[in-house]
Amino acid sequence: ITAAVLGHGLTEYIPVWVVLRLIIGLCMMCQFMVLESWLNDQSESNQRGMVFGFYMAATYLGMSLGQVVLMLQANLGITTLLVIALC
Repeated sequence: ITAAVLGHGLTEYIPVWVVLRLIIGLCMMCQFMVLESWLNDQSESNQRGMVFGFYMAATYLGMSLGQVVLMLQANLGITTLLVIALC
């Protein structure tokens, strides 16, 4: 994921960005699948709903805050992408 995020800073060619976004999406799908399978395995059946509710709330909060930070950032240059890749 980090390499694909950094790749956005190397080019402005739209087809390359589409491929990079596809790679990021596939990698995120794998991460979510592994994490959610692990949470499902580790949580007790009577607490599973609460665990997944907290997990989804934290996930959506992080996604929303990430979009706000990008919106507030006036210059989306390589420095910003490096900071994003480090996170």
